This record gives sequence, structure tokens and C-alpha cells, in this order.
Amino acid sequence: MASRAHTLLSILSDNSASCEISYQNFLKQFPTNTVQLQMCEHMAILLECAVLLPSSASRMLCLYLLSSSFFDDPNKTAHPFQLLASRLLYPNAAGAIPITSCEKLFLLFLLTNKQQLSQVSPSGFLSEYERTRPAVPPPDPSLIAQFPPQPQPALAVPSLLDGPDATSESDTFLTAADIARAALQTDDAHITLAPTWVRPAPPPMPLLPGEAELQWIDPPLSTHGLQLAPVADPIESEFASVMAKATRGPLTPTQHTAAAHFLRTNPKAIALSGMGVDRLAGLIEHNLNLAVDWFLRIRGTPALADYLAALIRMGVTVNSLEVVNLLTTQSALTNEFLNQYVAKCISLCEEAKDNKYAQSRSVRLVCVFLTSLIRSRLYNANDKYLEIQAFCIEFSRITEANALYRLLQALDTSRTTPTTTTSGNTQGQGQ
Repeated sequence: MASRAHTLLSILSDNSASCEISYQNFLKQFPTNTVQLQMCEHMAILLECAVLLPSSASRMLCLYLLSSSFFDDPNKTAHPFQLLASRLLYPNAAGAIPITSCEKLFLLFLLTNKQQLSQVSPSGFLSEYERTRPAVPPPDPSLIAQFPPQPQPALAVPSLLDGPDATSESDTFLTAADIARAALQTDDAHITLAPTWVRPAPPPMPLLPGEAELQWIDPPLSTHGLQLAPVADPIESEFASVMAKATRGPLTPTQHTAAAHFLRTNPKAIALSGMGVDRLAGLIEHNLNLAVDWFLRIRGTPALADYLAALIRMGVTVNSLEVVNLLTTQSALTNEFLNQYVAKCISLCEEAKDNKYAQSRSVRLVCVFLTSLIRSRLYNANDKYLEIQAFCIEFSRITEANALYRLLQALDTSRTTPTTTTSGNTQGQGQ
């Protein structure tokens, strides 16, 4: 704090530089807003007590720094130094701070036409005033509206008072700079010693009509007690734990049986499972039969669409294809979903060009999967007939793709044969 006070007084003592240069130096020495506010509070103290800053040029520089920091900021309609500006503007108002005519003229220029002062030094302004002695105009109405006179403040004694004049012969003589440094190093320099405002006791509340005396109302005392949370059902807790394990690794036969039974019979199983869409892949890879039970449990609920979309986004794996096959066997999937799933599988196989081994393995799995569904009449391939046929031709080097292609040709022949026979019968009848 002492070093900051010394720096501030050094800036204020340099009256030969222009006001704007001094302001830029002020910002350089005190870069943060918090420190700038503290320094502005110190300058307000120096302005209130003339003995701390007797130089008129230094006081005008104080006014310029305060103005640049707060007075002319349009975003600060109410700032901590608005009262200070009012006390400086009106010498006859209550709580006014006495300033010279030159300082008053300088303040009016700051608040109305500051640009004229940016390149002027405080000492230069003071010399020009001493030479011309212009009249000081009263504040205009707009300035009065922005900085209105303040009402009579409460009676108080400021904590900083001008001391008696010291003579040069005194051994205890202190300069104004010494007093200022001592004042700025205290946190209570801006506090006033105000008396305590004594108020009389309020009169008793008047009685309501029909009451003989006032009744004292005792508010009920609040009693606080512990409220224990309900004990969770151990079976439900065990089910949630088993479902969490099922997404991370295979379950034991006992755990799988218990979880599947709870999933099929308990109406709260979906909420208790903690199964999210992001955990579906883990459940399918580690416990595909339980994943099938999960899909059967959520069949008919709004959540089914999200889980089917996640199933489509999964890669071509043995478990994911087996889950779709088992669900199709139990009529849990529509032909529209199967069309989307088959299209996704074909697309994934065609995109896996970088790894021929992985591509061949995926093609074999998809072909076996489609062959099983078509032979079992669980999937109507008419909508994707051309796409599946092109897929088989593209991967004709793979045995399973050739087998699927022959199956498609056989189905196509069985569809066209009745039509040909019917046409021949019709021609024979005509003859």
C-alpha cells in the first residue's frame, strides 16, 4: 500500500505533462480495475482535505483522473464518486468541498467539454487562468440533472482535519506529502465519526375492538428429526447390479436366469435396469440372450425405436446378427426394420475395403444370416431383391454369396412359374 501511495503522489506531482499522458501513466501503473478504484478513493480523500494536497495543479489532475475513470463513462450512471462531484460543483450546498475558481472552471470543462483539456497540462491551465481571469459560469441544467445537489447529510465529524499551521522552526514539522502518505496507508481515512441516532421506543399497538388486552402469540417451535430413506428391495438392488455386470462381461447361468425372470415379471424392471442406449452394444456382445429378453420387454414402449436405431448402428458381428435373427423368429421385428438393417449390413461390408479378411468374414456372416431368414420365410426380400442380388454378384468369389444368389434365383423362378402356367392354360382354352 505504501508503494502505491508513493506512486500515486508521484503521478499527481508531475503537473507539466498533459492530462491525457498523466492518465495513461495512471493506467500503466495501476492496470486492474480493483486497484484503480482504490486509487480513486485515495484521490477523493486528498480532494476533501486541502492540507493533504495543497497544490491547485495537483488537485486539478486528481479531478481529471477521476473524470476519466468514472464521470464520463456512459455505462456508469451511478458510480461511487457521483456524490463527490456534486459536493465539488455546488459551493453553497450542504457538505460542499471548497475549491478555487480555477478548479471549479476546470471541473466544468471536464464534465461538459473534456476534449479541450486532454492535451493541456494542469500547470498550463492554471497559468492561463491567472493571465485571463475568466468568469466561472454556473452549471447548465443537463449537468445539474446528472449531478444534482445532495440533501443535508447527517451530522458527522470527518476523521481527517486540517491541523494548525506549522512553523519552519518546529522540530515536528511534516510536509503535506508526509501527511498524505500516512493518510493513504490507513483503511479508515474515509470514515466519518457520526453520532448514534437515538430513536424513541414505539408506542404499544392499539387494541382491536372487543379486546381487553393484547395477547402474546408464541410461534410454534420447529422440531427437526431424521427422516430415513426407504430401504431398497434387495431383489431389485441385485437385479440392477446384475444388469450393470451384464454390459461388461458374461453372466453365470444363475445370474442370467434370475435377471431374465425379473425382466419378464416385474413391471419396474425397465426403470430399475439402468440400461441406456449407449450400453446396448455391451449387453449384446456379452449376453445376447439377455439382450433378446430386453428387446421383448420394451416391445410396445416408446423406447423401442431408440434401441432399434442403436442396433442398426452396430457393426456386423455374430452376436448382433444372432439377436436380430432370434427377435425375427419371435415376430418382434417388422419387415421395414429388417430392410433398414440389411441395407446397413450391405453398406458396412462394401465399405470394409482396407481389410480383405474382415470384409470376407462380414460378407459370410451377412449371407448366412439372410439365407436363414429367407429359407425360414421370416423375411420378405422383395423390397431389397435387387440390392441383395448385386451384393451377391459383387462378392461372388465367396461361397456363401453364391449360395445366397442361387436361393434368390430359385425364389424368383418360383414366383414367375405360376404366372407362366396360368398363361399357358388360358391359351389352351382359347384354342
